[in-house]
Amino acid sequence: MKYIALGLFTAVAAWGAATDGNWIAKVENRKGVQEIVLHLKADGDRLTGTVAMGKRMRAVTIEDGKITGNEISFTTTAKGRKQKKAGKLYWTARLSENTLQVSSRRDGKGKGRSFTAVRQ
Repeated sequence: MKYIALGLFTAVAAWGAATDGNWIAKVENRKGVQEIVLHLKADGDRLTGTVAMGKRMRAVTIEDGKITGNEISFTTTAKGRKQKKAGKLYWTARLSENTLQVSSRRDGKGKGRSFTAVRQ
């Protein structure tokens, strides 16, 4: 039993370490192509880092970051220019080799958007 637990811990640690680094995506939207940069750091099953996007590429801090196998999830909170209050984004991603299949959606909104980020 001890060896099974050690094996599971090693697998989680390996996937966690595989998420570390900068991931860049180019996403098409109504204003053209937007770059999104995810700077990720794993600490066991916790995920920290920042996400930068938008015209000014202002970085926001990852909150509630979790790693489960090859999947990650986290939230970010940012105040847009025209918003009177902060908006929350919910993020999920699946790691596969050197790509992240990412989905994000705004608080209270339905579908969201999906894109692929590549390790840099």
